[in-house]
Amino acid sequence: TKVQSADLRANKVVSCGCYRSDCTSDKNLRHGKSKTPEYAIWCAIKARCLNPDDPAYPNYGGRGIYICAEWRESFETFYRDMGARPSRSSTVERIDNNKPYSHENCEWRSRQRQNNNKRNNRLLTARGQTHTMADWARLVTTPYSTIRSRKRLGYSDEQAIFDI
Repeated sequence: TKVQSADLRANKVVSCGCYRSDCTSDKNLRHGKSKTPEYAIWCAIKARCLNPDDPAYPNYGGRGIYICAEWRESFETFYRDMGARPSRSSTVERIDNNKPYSHENCEWRSRQRQNNNKRNNRLLTARGQTHTMADWARLVTTPYSTIRSRKRLGYSDEQAIFDI
């Protein structure tokens, strides 16, 4: 494949063309859904798990996250297991961040809910409940930056959340 050198430097091109052909092989074209968001999401999952040239690979395939064989080989199986995306804001979420993309470990979630399942989230516990710092900010209507600043100053979780 001929590509512009600027596109290579900007990571706009992630393969020589073989990855695209793998994602659009004739066995995957029978379903008639190659232009759907679900198909694009499936291709993106495969890319970040299988393609070392994908910018997201270090956080997925590079740390051992894989896509189950059934989904890797068949968009139709992925679609049968996951169904249609419930809303435009829904994304595929792995329930356990350290387990693979599979029917048992994935569900559709909103972006906000998915952000609560990141490895870098800070969990705070107060009054018998544990939530992310962002969720606490929404729950008690205190700015996130205020809670974060209080934690940096050494406040306990309860003090940071409720200013007591």
